[in-house]
Amino acid sequence: MKAEMEYDGMIVLVEWDPEAEVWVATSDDIPGLVAEAPTSKEIIEKVSLIVPDLLELNAHLLADVRPKKIKAVFRSFEAPIEYSTA
Repeated sequence: MKAEMEYDGMIVLVEWDPEAEVWVATSDDIPGLVAEAPTSKEIIEKVSLIVPDLLELNAHLLADVRPKKIKAVFRSFEAPIEYSTA
């Protein structure tokens, strides 16, 4: 995607796994990031908790990278539609 190539922060790809029925988050920019959760809200919460620790643990690999932004990109072809009542 063109917008992703121009983005100057880190990108987390969140994809729906229809067999396991969970959202799976991974990132080429954040070593070790692999998380899954049954809803989009839960995957964002989980990633938000995991990423700071991974950035600290991998500081030696990311010495020249100081992310100001992290963007989650969702991709799905079969995901259930979630509605918020709030």
